[in-house]
Amino acid sequence: MEQIPHGLAGKLMSFFQQWPKDLLLSDIRSTPVIFPEPGALQHFFTRLDKPLLALRHDSFRFEPWQVAGIGHNEVRNSTLLAWLLDPAGSHGLGDGPLGALLEILHKRSEGKFPAKFNRYCRVQVETNPTGDTRNRVDIEIDSDAFFLLIEVKIRAGEQENQMQRYCEEAAVRAGIRPWAVVYLTPHGGASQTVGPDVLPEHTPAISWRQLGLAFDTAVSETYQEIASAQPVSTARLMAACSAISFINHMNQL
Repeated sequence: MEQIPHGLAGKLMSFFQQWPKDLLLSDIRSTPVIFPEPGALQHFFTRLDKPLLALRHDSFRFEPWQVAGIGHNEVRNSTLLAWLLDPAGSHGLGDGPLGALLEILHKRSEGKFPAKFNRYCRVQVETNPTGDTRNRVDIEIDSDAFFLLIEVKIRAGEQENQMQRYCEEAAVRAGIRPWAVVYLTPHGGASQTVGPDVLPEHTPAISWRQLGLAFDTAVSETYQEIASAQPVSTARLMAACSAISFINHMNQL
């Protein structure tokens, strides 16, 4: 008994297999029509499954951070950024966001700053790295391979000698590890409070949009896998959608 093909890919393959091999469609206005190989068509349409499923789930995307009103609040944005950068964060995207940031620093430093951590990586917000209460840093990332601080700016200006003080804190905490103090702003310009003795590789300036675009590229495949998984994990999908929503928000800062 002849098996009836199921799905678009199977039906197309069956259609072209039954097409007369010596039949060409042509007229005086066109060249002969060349049909693609059935196997190639089947491969193409099979690979469309995941993107189409992901697109279907995108229609349910919401903007929780707009509803929450995080706006340009530096404390709230810092907290969400730290959540994204935590490899063990509930966003379910693993070390994708952190890896994107480390890749930027790795390239900026010409390979001196590590592109990954090895055994552990702890992400904290609102810390005093050496216990000095005058130096409250927005985000601290402490790993076995590096020590990293992030100074978050959206609308507020710099305090007196702010980045210089943070560099001194980072150097003490890092010990023999590579260290850096990222200056994150809407414009991506350099800090004006860094001392003359600090190397540029220690104070990389990055814009919110640049970091957001790097995040977007780094997590797209993982997000697609989460969105197209069968059966769908509602909790995991909602967490991933929340992360994507914040990345979109970063691109607008």
